[in-house]
Amino acid sequence: MLTPGNAAGLSPWSTVSSFTTASTGVIPNVPVTEATASGPTGVTTNPLLTWYGVPGALSYGVQVSTSLSFEELQLDRSGITGTSVQVDGLTNGTDY
Repeated sequence: MLTPGNAAGLSPWSTVSSFTTASTGVIPNVPVTEATASGPTGVTTNPLLTWYGVPGALSYGVQVSTSLSFEELQLDRSGITGTSVQVDGLTNGTDY
């Protein structure tokens, strides 16, 4: 999920997007994940997540989870000033 923010505060979180990491031993292509894309498979365990900038946003927050409720987070990063974030340490064959 993504949330843009500026001096006035943060907007609500975006809708949930999902992806699946590749099985062990498979070398997938380098992915480019967009905020509106959901469901790609064969994603590396260290994807670069990218999204389109939001006018007026000074920073973004990104969360990655294996649960749709986002109770357990594999990534919870805020203060991102660009439109991408590198995610490391995901598990092969897992839905995020």
